[in-house]
Amino acid sequence: MEHRNDQPLSTFRANEINFTTWALSDGAIARLGRGLVNDIAFSPDMQYLAVATYIGIWIYALPKLTPIALWDTENGHSESVSFSPDSRWLASYSENEETIKVWDVNSGVCIAHMEDSYQPDGSKPIFTTDSQYLFNRTFQWCTETGEIHNETDLWHPHPNNAATHFTLSSDGSLVIGERFNHQNDHTAVVVWDVKTGEQIAVLSENSEDHTLFWWNPCFSPCMHFLAASDAENKISVWELQNGTLVNTYTDFKDAMLYPYYLQNGDLITAAILPQKVEIWNAEKNEIIDQFKINNKYINRHIVRFSDDGTQLAVSVPNELTLWTKGKKNCHSLLRLNGHTDTADSLAFSAGGKTLAAGYWDSNVILWDIARQRAIRPNGEELQGTAHAVYLSANGRFIATGGDDKDVLWISEIEKPQPVAELTEEWIGVRQPRAYSHDLNRLACAAEYFNIHIWEYKTLEDGDKNTGSWDKHSTLTGHSSYIRGMAFSPDGKKLVSISAGMSGQESRDARLWDIDTDMQIAELALPTFKNPAKIYREWDVGITFSPCGDLIAGGQCGEIILWSAIDGETVMTIPQPKDSQRPITLRFSPCGNYLASGAWWQPGLKLVSIRLWEIASQKNIATFWGHTTDVQDLQFSPDGSILASAGHDGVIYLWDLKPYLQEVGKD
Repeated sequence: MEHRNDQPLSTFRANEINFTTWALSDGAIARLGRGLVNDIAFSPDMQYLAVATYIGIWIYALPKLTPIALWDTENGHSESVSFSPDSRWLASYSENEETIKVWDVNSGVCIAHMEDSYQPDGSKPIFTTDSQYLFNRTFQWCTETGEIHNETDLWHPHPNNAATHFTLSSDGSLVIGERFNHQNDHTAVVVWDVKTGEQIAVLSENSEDHTLFWWNPCFSPCMHFLAASDAENKISVWELQNGTLVNTYTDFKDAMLYPYYLQNGDLITAAILPQKVEIWNAEKNEIIDQFKINNKYINRHIVRFSDDGTQLAVSVPNELTLWTKGKKNCHSLLRLNGHTDTADSLAFSAGGKTLAAGYWDSNVILWDIARQRAIRPNGEELQGTAHAVYLSANGRFIATGGDDKDVLWISEIEKPQPVAELTEEWIGVRQPRAYSHDLNRLACAAEYFNIHIWEYKTLEDGDKNTGSWDKHSTLTGHSSYIRGMAFSPDGKKLVSISAGMSGQESRDARLWDIDTDMQIAELALPTFKNPAKIYREWDVGITFSPCGDLIAGGQCGEIILWSAIDGETVMTIPQPKDSQRPITLRFSPCGNYLASGAWWQPGLKLVSIRLWEIASQKNIATFWGHTTDVQDLQFSPDGSILASAGHDGVIYLWDLKPYLQEVGKD
């Protein structure tokens, strides 16, 4: 079936410097960040680098990585990208849309799209050598019409053992894929004949060394050999004709390896280590070059060689590095910041001119709102990850970040060394935590469904800048995992909400008096009408109003408001079908409005942010931009801007002046 779109999509040229405004949704002022990276591809003519992200496809001009286009921002996140051998076409796959698209690289026009409801994890469509057809697991499509040209069954006796990560041979006759065998927990490299679907060879399955995983298989130019890396930090080479192992390379320490054959037959590899990349000639056992990268975890990266092996792109959270091979070992590096990780926490400065953002695995970034630029994209790293950011009474940004060793660091963002270190079993990297508004109390989810309250105490000399954090109390009573917490504006009350991994019977919300460590009330949570059909029913959220009289909670299908005095239900706000998971909530500074940020649900390409007038329960504005969960919301101090942080790695700034009556009034 033919699907065509002859209208050019949003394409922007390099003279439009402010790419934060490219392809924005209605109501958005700017987009901060370029989105979490899923895949990278070099064009064979070395003119472009395509980057598939959670917000769409970025096209960068080489060799300077100049952004020139942003495509497909309205259809959910892009999983993969592949250039045709003649560099005319770009194929992309969108998981949310379940569609493969073919783009004209020069015009930015989507010339064809093909429905594909099943894409194995990690797989992506690849072009045939003549650029006329796309190959994807069992189908070949014509790139210009989208019509199915050929259907081939890559046969396997166990249907659940699906193959992924396909690579086509240089002559287009063979395809290789990685296949996990559920019977023996091994991963095999499988070779098929493209035309017949016949299985030519199975390499490494039931191997004597019991290797569990094989990655990144590649053909040699002569088509006689195949190389792949494994979970034991080695590269193996097989002869295709008889499937025998002919070589193994092992001198790579604890690196993740990406082997690649050059046109002259040399086997090179990129070895990813903590804070470093090494490029090796595997056969000569020589390091060609090495360079630093800013990765805290070696499994959080995307690596791609150019077709001729002279360039290497490595993406880690907030950093894309382009390595270019030079003459006589004079290699070059180019770094690009902006493809940030999941943005999880936001805080405006008192004047509203600066926005602090905490990211899962990246550093805390300060954004200049007027210039829409990062003030310190490469500042010295703070301790820990999954930073939550707050604004102190003296106008300083505070961040808390954890690690995998039950340590939580408290830092001033402008200082690299933490001001405090809290150690507690199961304090957790990404466990919920909350600060009181004066930043003198900190609540952390703990083991056994408890909550630890920490309190900052000044020294006897009265210097407010000198003191220590001591555990104040432990709150007990929840029967399941703590999902969210919030302090009242005066810091004397805490509201918490919990939910199990399945089932609604373990959900509860509680209001606590922190001074006495006593429970004030248990907040009523309405039951789900049909819990069997609810997607991730354990996701819930909670927050206090600015004056402290109301508590808002979000769960599947509705927003609930309770009295913060006695815990009685004040009202419920039913949610529309396309916004069934209003998990992230924030009151406006005036307290008359409530912003709700949805989390993704099946069938959505984009998720919504809704603005509610509390008195009337009316939805007075809806914004669409994020492709998946809205992690945090923050109003500017004057209420004119709403900032939203997403799991997609970007922050949107939304203009509220047309909607809020209090904006601009004294």
